[in-house]
Amino acid sequence: ARTAGTLALTVPLRRGAVQLPGLGRLVTGPRAPAPVIAVEDGRITADGRPLDALPGQVRWQPLRHLEADGIRVALEDTDPYRGPGPTGPAPRLSGREHAGWQRAFRDAWAIVRDRHPRHAEGLAAGLTSLVPLPAPPGPAVAESSRHAFGALALSPPPTAEAFAVLLVEHFQRMKLAALEDLYDLLAPGGGRHRVAWRPDPQPLDAVLAGAYTRLALAGGSRARARAVLDALDVLEESGAATATGGRLLRAMRAGALTPAGPE
Repeated sequence: ARTAGTLALTVPLRRGAVQLPGLGRLVTGPRAPAPVIAVEDGRITADGRPLDALPGQVRWQPLRHLEADGIRVALEDTDPYRGPGPTGPAPRLSGREHAGWQRAFRDAWAIVRDRHPRHAEGLAAGLTSLVPLPAPPGPAVAESSRHAFGALALSPPPTAEAFAVLLVEHFQRMKLAALEDLYDLLAPGGGRHRVAWRPDPQPLDAVLAGAYTRLALAGGSRARARAVLDALDVLEESGAATATGGRLLRAMRAGALTPAGPE
């Protein structure tokens, strides 16, 4: 559809639906025949009908987005493979729920943009989709995967401030994972070590991940900056850093020592 080409094919049903990645989901029901999806001049039809004029119980669920000043991300609530988490992803959001996410995202983005403008630049360029998770009984949860750069799964954050923190910190995780795909930063092994943010000893790769994540917001908290610096001491004293990893640790230390905080 995006290339404005022409194509027609019979698409198999999966659990009574057809997923069109990046576009949405066509829900037909479990006993319906497989539809013929056609694209002509960028216009999509199902069995010859436009997606907004489908018969009976057939429903088109378009991919929706969250938008704020300078950023637009997909709110992915249709893809069958979208969600991590112990309970899986949330079901398709209602219009009211989507509006609630839009308001929360707008308010969180204002905080990121105003307080952390350089992080906002990175998020605007690299964050591609948010996957809603069901609200847990306790604090909000968020998960990202090194195999899906730019995608963040999260439950509804309680406040705009919490939402902003999740956006910044998890994008840090994505960036570090991308670096680790390209470079060896730490030698294998190294034992387990105490860090300020966890009650149990952590392996060195987790120490690095935690420090890199918390570095993003270290400028606003002396305690957070101290925790990052202590973790960097652990990493440097372990002797496990490679040449590339050592350069990263030195850059992180310089950032943690900057009064305004690293960006």
